[in-house]
Amino acid sequence: SDEYAAKMRPAFETLAAVPRLVVNVPLHADYTQLAGVDWGFFGNLYCDVLLALVCPCMGNWASDLAVARQRVGEYNGKLAELVAEFNGDAHASTRGQGTTFIVQPFAQHTVFSATHLVSDDCFHPSAAGQELLARGLWNNLLQPAGEKASSVEEGEALLCPTADAALS
Repeated sequence: SDEYAAKMRPAFETLAAVPRLVVNVPLHADYTQLAGVDWGFFGNLYCDVLLALVCPCMGNWASDLAVARQRVGEYNGKLAELVAEFNGDAHASTRGQGTTFIVQPFAQHTVFSATHLVSDDCFHPSAAGQELLARGLWNNLLQPAGEKASSVEEGEALLCPTADAALS
């Protein structure tokens, strides 16, 4: 996870220098749930083989899934640490005036089904999955810090901005 943070840091440094910028940092979903998506018999066979080839940690072996799930948690922790660091005093002199980083946790505990994923690669969001993620991000933008939802469900109502609401 330290290597992940080291690779993310240059992006944070570049964005931090831009004045009046709001950087939304979405947390990772639990990708290990993809190993358990029911694609039907032939789909399950295809996706199990494909995911095992592309990312062996996504196989249906409990130990591999536990390690992958732990990594996702560590990556999310590193993102939150980077947000706190770049919003803090240590970067005040290099941060653009008015620039802020905001954690958007909507995907962190979101549960995906086969309808939310593209069956060609068993990983990327389908149109329904994109809609679900967009709904989660939109709602997070309207929720104040400390009260942001860490999941979104299909059919969840969109929040509407009010006259005194600020995106955060």
